[in-house]
Amino acid sequence: MEKLFSTKGGGTIKDVDVRTGTITGYAADFDSLDSDGDVFQKGAFKKSIIENKSRIMHLLQHDTLKPLGRPEVIIEDTKGLYFEMKLNPKQLEVQYIADTMKLYEAGVYKEHSVGFITLKDHKEQKDQRNINVITEVKLMEYSTVTWGANENTPFMGLKGLEKDGILSRMDVVCKALRTNGLSDNVYINLEIELQQIKALISGLLPDPKGTTRNNEGKPSDLVELFLKGIKI
Repeated sequence: MEKLFSTKGGGTIKDVDVRTGTITGYAADFDSLDSDGDVFQKGAFKKSIIENKSRIMHLLQHDTLKPLGRPEVIIEDTKGLYFEMKLNPKQLEVQYIADTMKLYEAGVYKEHSVGFITLKDHKEQKDQRNINVITEVKLMEYSTVTWGANENTPFMGLKGLEKDGILSRMDVVCKALRTNGLSDNVYINLEIELQQIKALISGLLPDPKGTTRNNEGKPSDLVELFLKGIKI
């Protein structure tokens, strides 16, 4: 069976310094079971790091036309695939890279994902569930990602959150909307996400009869387009 390119989330930021253009964190975690039943085992990235380190890119949203740079450090530790990257002043003059750093600072970007081809894996039983243990991959890139205002995961990423998580995310987006110097597209995407959150909250509120509206309250046309999976 042909092995195809895949993406998996789960990595988190450790530290970001906008002034120096420094980003550190994890591109992936070990022993963390995802919704597809997959888990990376320590050592899965080792061969790629040895053989292909100089070609591994840090992208934005897995978009090969939006590279952020190459990591100065990328290693496996006990937690996962750790990286350190420092952007030079010329890179920080590029609008989408400047936007990315500001959105890290605002807390909008705080997750990472890896793009890879699976080379070796096997099935195991854990807690009465079949899981797929990935033991070796060809790592192509890792990316800065977000589950909101992102064409890859519109709206649906919010539905699994508890109330506190939804309100916390709204606070983050509102703060980001007050950030100066972002590009017009970023402000549009942030506003779209805020509308998504508002639509979700509207659907969770009871109507006067005491029932839940389930998003039947006709949110904006923009949100309806996203709910139908149409990209704008």
